[in-house]
Amino acid sequence: MRKTQATIIFLLLSTVVAAQSPWQLGGKLGVNFTTISGEGMAFNSPVEYSWIVTPIVGAVGGYSFSDLFAIHAELNLAKWGEL
Repeated sequence: MRKTQATIIFLLLSTVVAAQSPWQLGGKLGVNFTTISGEGMAFNSPVEYSWIVTPIVGAVGGYSFSDLFAIHAELNLAKWGEL
């Protein structure tokens, strides 16, 4: 129980400290759901659809110059094709 409380307090305090810094750094993790079509691209031919689920991983960063102006950048890696 104490370990959970200490973790929550640490996260809250680190959020307050991070909010005062002009730099923001973080990560991104997600999933991409894509529908693709295979054979049958010609007119009047049956088209088969299938799903591809691919991961997306990335890094996020930003710098606040003032309360009104900031720069935000992302670098993402997404897998193409079937897993």
